[in-house]
Amino acid sequence: MVIDSETGSEAAHGPPPYGANMHPELFGSCRVLKVIASGPLTEVYLAEQQPLQRQVAIKALKSSISPSSPFAFTLAREAEILSSLRHDNIPRLLEFVRTDTAMWIAMELCDGFSLREVLDAAKRIEPHAAVAIAVGIARALAHIHDRGIIHCDICSTNVLLSRSGDVMLVDFGSAQAENLPSSPEPVDGQTALGSPAYMSPEQILGEPIDARSDLFSLGILLHEMLAGKRPFDDEDQRTAAHRVRHDEAAALGPELHVPRALSQVAATCLRKLPSDRYGSAAEARAALDEVASNLGAPPRKHAIASLLARARLIDRAPAALDREQPDAPALQPPRASILGATRMLLAMLGLIVGGGALIHFAFRSDIEASAAVGRGPLELNPAQPGYLRVLARPWAHVVIDGQQVETTPFAKPIPLAAGVHHVTLRHPNAPDERRVVRLAAGERVVLDVTMNVRTVSRPDASAPLPPPSSPTP
Repeated sequence: MVIDSETGSEAAHGPPPYGANMHPELFGSCRVLKVIASGPLTEVYLAEQQPLQRQVAIKALKSSISPSSPFAFTLAREAEILSSLRHDNIPRLLEFVRTDTAMWIAMELCDGFSLREVLDAAKRIEPHAAVAIAVGIARALAHIHDRGIIHCDICSTNVLLSRSGDVMLVDFGSAQAENLPSSPEPVDGQTALGSPAYMSPEQILGEPIDARSDLFSLGILLHEMLAGKRPFDDEDQRTAAHRVRHDEAAALGPELHVPRALSQVAATCLRKLPSDRYGSAAEARAALDEVASNLGAPPRKHAIASLLARARLIDRAPAALDREQPDAPALQPPRASILGATRMLLAMLGLIVGGGALIHFAFRSDIEASAAVGRGPLELNPAQPGYLRVLARPWAHVVIDGQQVETTPFAKPIPLAAGVHHVTLRHPNAPDERRVVRLAAGERVVLDVTMNVRTVSRPDASAPLPPPSSPTP
């Protein structure tokens, strides 16, 4: 069982808490059970929290490093980042403790295996399970990116898969946060912050990075899951960093039986220029969700737990997951009550028709009212804006409060005044999609919609993409 990654960290305020004749060390109310990982600054432990008797992960500063050292700032910074995150795909911070002699954080435990362990056991991962894992990572990335955090160390040891099919993104020791100073340099010249084989070209070059750097690393992981090796792995004498910077990613060939749409998702993430990748983790996740839908993939947790079972890391998928079934069909009524049921059905149909008419007129009035609201000038650069990010597949004109402001796809969120806005998405071959969005100052909202495009002229044709719009001011 693994909890953290390459910078595995945890330490105690004394001698190591393991050994043939030694009692386990305590971190506050947490009793250490075993060491999980060790890095240059920290060590990670499996511990039991008393008196709750629940297992947790402890990441502690090594006893050789003083809590007053500049390098201790890395762990304190990670605790501050984790305290700002609340997401199913990121372990919760339970406690942060700093004393004169020790520093540690207690985190939610992921009872399972690192993706590295799974790849070592399974060699390759089937497309539906790979998509399930990638969606979990993309969900975590969308959450942290919306909060101004870039992970900077997406790699196979920093992704954990629980026995029940959950995906956890861990180890924020290398993360960048827009409201926090950066971490100090590593302890020695041989220890890098981040894993070069998974880094983006701009990260390797030391250039400014943004959220799209994490998407490049996600593309490497997705390729590695599907092909059994990373896209820039080779047996020549060049470094991995050199190949990432200069080589094109290896193709996912037909012999791997990877759906073309999934290959395209990985290839888009792996483009050298950040501007050529997905604009956000939410966009990458939407593309992955569409692939999963076309694959007819099982529920994500079931796919992952079944993968662990096939890799012989667990005996079998949990019974609760095995019992997942589609919604059961409605029961047939007894024959004796068919006439009564028919009468009731007719009465309900009358109510539905009458109610539908009322709803239609009410909805029409609401649309007309919202159009009236949009007749005034739409302020696109308010003093204290909220931000609306529109994702529309395959594309759509974006009308806000009666005024067209954009045509997707576009890169930047739309700054809008705080309050209620009426959004209409229009495509020439699809019904309009209408949404009401409420924004607070500083809030970021993502509107993710798939247009119900009708085919035209031939089965595989749809309306051509519009010319690209100018960037949002």
